[in-house]
Amino acid sequence: MTTQHTQNIPQLTIKGDHFQIGFQLGQFFKSAIHERLLNNKELNTLIESWSSSPEFDSLKIAAKQFSTGYFDEVRGLSEGAGVPFDTIFMWNCRGDFAFPSQQGDGLPVNGCTTLFLPKSESESAYIAHNEDGDIEFLGQCAWVTVIPKHGNMFKSFVYPGLIAGNAISVNEKGLVQTINNIRAFDCKAGIPRQFISRAILDANSLVEAIELLQRKDRASGYHHGLAQAGENYLFSVETSGGECEVIRLESHQFYGHANHLKSAGLKDLPNTKTDSSLYREKRMTELFESLSSHSGEQITEVLFDQEAASGNTLYRQGDSGGEYAQTLTTGIFEIKDNSVNITLHFSPEDTFTISDTITVTR
Repeated sequence: MTTQHTQNIPQLTIKGDHFQIGFQLGQFFKSAIHERLLNNKELNTLIESWSSSPEFDSLKIAAKQFSTGYFDEVRGLSEGAGVPFDTIFMWNCRGDFAFPSQQGDGLPVNGCTTLFLPKSESESAYIAHNEDGDIEFLGQCAWVTVIPKHGNMFKSFVYPGLIAGNAISVNEKGLVQTINNIRAFDCKAGIPRQFISRAILDANSLVEAIELLQRKDRASGYHHGLAQAGENYLFSVETSGGECEVIRLESHQFYGHANHLKSAGLKDLPNTKTDSSLYREKRMTELFESLSSHSGEQITEVLFDQEAASGNTLYRQGDSGGEYAQTLTTGIFEIKDNSVNITLHFSPEDTFTISDTITVTR
């Protein structure tokens, strides 16, 4: 394990088999897990409500049947951090308990914002993303390069206690994934959504990634932003426990997504729609239409917007709107023919950035 203690977002490189990958993540995040995660209200509510339930047992069975490797990453995380396995596994199933009977349960919805811009003849394609989470994780996450014994090398923004894949990531094939939380009330027994997201990092193509999202044995779902170096299209994919809607974006067609279902096929499915999510989707569209150019810098400025309306902002810093209230990083992915350029910002006020590149060899 190699650590670069850069300001605000540490950079970490880890190698090994699945257990070793998880173990090193557990060791690295051990302090944050003990000091912050174990005191997290959402986690403790889930443990109190579901830890002895047949639903929780079924998630463990489905996850292990889907991938013993990713299951071992969770096991390694728990052992590296010195925390019971069930606690870490529960955190990795945090969105898989929104059953139809849980509507109105009052659990918070953590919100993110994704902006899509497919390429034109003269400009690169972009996927840009505000990763929003609980304020207690501000400065506690890391940009991690993972070189596994089996599977793709990838780079991912990783939270304490979670396996990779729930935020922003790119793999050695130039496949980009961004995640927006969706709280749709059709969860069922099945594969935890975190395991599906982790599997996409081992996908070699957009076709493979979309096939994973179209599986019918998911427990719940996310909104996934997908792109790949050398491909002409970007994809916005909404998933839930029982549904999947794939939207192909092309020809420099702007598209924005926050934290509620909006596609024609899924928008009427019962799901949480907060004031913040509705505002952010509307606001980024307004701002994008006013841009004079579509550079990475101008797209970043859209996601940095802090003009408050009803207490809501695009860049989250103390607003509520029914969601978690802190942007943890802003990630800009420029997707080119043979590479993906990544820029991570800690905040609009901070000059600190991480610049990274994935070069794809065909």
